[in-house]
Amino acid sequence: MFVRAGAVYRWNPEVWPEMFDEVDENGSNEGLTWRSKLKDIDNGSFIAILGPKGTQYSGIIAVGEAKGPVFVGAGRDEDIVMSRHKVFLRRVSLSISIVEDILGADIEDRVQSAMYLDEDEVEDIIMYTE
Repeated sequence: MFVRAGAVYRWNPEVWPEMFDEVDENGSNEGLTWRSKLKDIDNGSFIAILGPKGTQYSGIIAVGEAKGPVFVGAGRDEDIVMSRHKVFLRRVSLSISIVEDILGADIEDRVQSAMYLDEDEVEDIIMYTE
């Protein structure tokens, strides 16, 4: 049975070029939110951020957790009201080859905006990023 233990989201630097100003190795700035259409993400759910395909940021570039349930509201750009949740993220560098071993060779094509992760996938990502 598939248990939704977390999510992997795609980072789009064209939409949010300053992500690395707000997320470093120690953690993200207070109040950071992430857009999400995934309704089964709640407080404590694992979050992984996948960088853009075929760039220096390919692979998982940040991990952390949701700090609350999905809500509808504004983020950094107060003009954009969408489904999102508060997150705490820290920057990591997990190569695309390892990510493909964990999540499948076609992961970069499957994750366009977001995808649920099961417990085993979350455990494997955590093992490589701690």
